[in-house]
Amino acid sequence: MKTSPRWSSRVGVVLVLWALGGCGGDSGAPITPKSLAVTGGNQQTGCFVDSLADSLEVTLTGSDNKPFVGAPVAWHVTSGAATLSRTVDTTDAAGTSRIQLFLGVALTAVTVTATVTGLPPAQFSATSTFSPYALGQTVTGALAAGDCGAFFDAYALTLPSAQTFTASLTATFDAVLALTDTGFLVAFNDDSGNGSGGTDSFLKMIAAGGVYLLGAESFSAGETGAYTLASVVTPVAVDSCLFDVWVTRGITTDQEIKTTDCVDSSGPYYGDIYQILLQAGQTMTITESSAAVDAELFLIVGGSLVASDDNGGGGTNARVTYQAPLGQNQDVFIVAATAGIGETGTYTLTIEPPIAATTTSARMTPLWTDRLSGARGVAKPSVGPLRWWHRASQ
Repeated sequence: MKTSPRWSSRVGVVLVLWALGGCGGDSGAPITPKSLAVTGGNQQTGCFVDSLADSLEVTLTGSDNKPFVGAPVAWHVTSGAATLSRTVDTTDAAGTSRIQLFLGVALTAVTVTATVTGLPPAQFSATSTFSPYALGQTVTGALAAGDCGAFFDAYALTLPSAQTFTASLTATFDAVLALTDTGFLVAFNDDSGNGSGGTDSFLKMIAAGGVYLLGAESFSAGETGAYTLASVVTPVAVDSCLFDVWVTRGITTDQEIKTTDCVDSSGPYYGDIYQILLQAGQTMTITESSAAVDAELFLIVGGSLVASDDNGGGGTNARVTYQAPLGQNQDVFIVAATAGIGETGTYTLTIEPPIAATTTSARMTPLWTDRLSGARGVAKPSVGPLRWWHRASQ
């Protein structure tokens, strides 16, 4: 039978209208984000300074119930100490967004949220693997395959306020003892800072209040064996020119310059030496005040003088403000000295606290390798340089 062209055209129009109608749907409505769901990486446990084994992942579905592509996802750490590989990402062809999470020092679970505008956030939780630790406690342990890194054990220490203490790590391996705050190395020792020799490690600390992590580590990667970690709450004196006292920003300490301290024999001039680690770009202001001596301050990095002051703190007090260069972490030696020949007496050293929280790097490196400029392997301040600086300042 021959079909009339007129009827053929009418049937074609009906078919087109049916297809456009989508059986009652409205194909002209814009597709919008409908739901954001956690699809990977939630409730993990991982090592401090390392990324979690699995990425944190969310998947965005559109109003057409298909993956929504190209939407910005904002990522935030909402509690605890951690950093993100990036804070803004875009959903891919599968509607997913992924980031890496690096755990810091947090005594409670870390929470992270992923947010797309107009939708409830998706939430993740994660925890660090470390043991709680209290000053004065003695613990025994062992480095073994399967520990964090290659290898170290971590102990969380909370100081309610500024505290002076010593800590020691004795071990069957070549021990390294490290102290970090919530994002950065604060102090370290390899091979007995207490002068006893051997391969054990020892720290003398003047630290501000806060949350810290004590790390029991080996000098060479892969070493294993038993160890004992101990600490003692005790006054810390800067004396005998041992270069063994570590400080943090946010401390005040009363000390005394004696004839048994470090000496520049050209005077003689006497002084105490402290060590502090600065993250790239960090700033500190140090004041040496005294009614007994004419205070003078020197800052040394890698054997070179980077700052000094005499009388900048008002009267005969000294004050120095210093910032570590961008892109360079530094081990800084603070020399609290006298401008007067043969002077001895008491003084107060203050290192002002940070004005605001410091943003940590997205990737925190292992406890001590390749981290510092002017640290391990660099000669500490000697009598010669101090003598020259004093002469130049007169």
